[in-house]
Amino acid sequence: MKKSEPNYRIDEILDLQNPNLKKYLQERGLSSKIYEYIKEVRFTIGEKKLYATGFENLSGGFELRNSFYKGSLLKKDISIINLNSNVQDILNIQDKNIKGVAVFEGFMYALSFIEMQKSFSGEILVMNSIALLNKSIEHLKNYSDINLFLDNDTAGMKCKSQIIKSFPEAKDHCGIYFNHKDLNEFLIHLTKNDDAIKSRKQSEKFPEADKLEEIKQESEIKNADGFKRKR
Repeated sequence: MKKSEPNYRIDEILDLQNPNLKKYLQERGLSSKIYEYIKEVRFTIGEKKLYATGFENLSGGFELRNSFYKGSLLKKDISIINLNSNVQDILNIQDKNIKGVAVFEGFMYALSFIEMQKSFSGEILVMNSIALLNKSIEHLKNYSDINLFLDNDTAGMKCKSQIIKSFPEAKDHCGIYFNHKDLNEFLIHLTKNDDAIKSRKQSEKFPEADKLEEIKQESEIKNADGFKRKR
C-alpha cells in the first residue's frame, strides 16, 4: 500500500519578523527577550498559506502557535534549551557539579520562564506533549537538580506525580502560580497588573498631560517666526 503524502509543507524558516506574531507574543506577556529561542515558520496546509511562531524540537520538528492556530509539523519530540546565564544561581555557586533543569509541558510556559528568570543557568526541557512523558523521564536521568513547572490541572498533576516517583528529589514549583492554570497565565496576570500600576502612576504624575501638550504646541508655533521648524 502506497504511503500517503502529507498535506503540508514548510516554505520558510526565519528569524522572527512578522509584526502580528510579535503582537501575539506581547499579548502572552512575552518580550523580545525570548526571540532568540523561536523562529517564524511559514508553511502551507492544503491550499492555505500560514505563518506562526515555531519552537524546534530535538528531531527538527516544530511546535507552532499564533493567535488562531495551534499545531505541530514534522516529527514530535521533546525540546532542550541551554541557558548560558552569566549570573550563576545559588545552587551552582554551592556545587559546580550540579546540573539543573527546569521542566515544562509546553513551550509557551518555557518562554514565560525565560522572560521572568534572571539567574537560572541550567537547561530547560519542554515535553511538547504529555505523550512524551516517558521519554522526558528518561532524559531527566542526565540531571541532578530537577525543577518542575507543570500545569495546575489533572494532566499536569499526573505528570508531576510520575516524575517525582522516578526522581523523589525533584522540586515542584507550581505553588508559585497556584491561582493560575500555568506559568504563562500567571505571567499575563503580572503583566496586566504592572501595566495598570504604570498607567496609574503616569496619571498621578501628569494629571494635566493633555493641557501640557497643548501649551507645548502653542509655544512651538510662537517660536516658529514664520518658518517651519525641522523635526
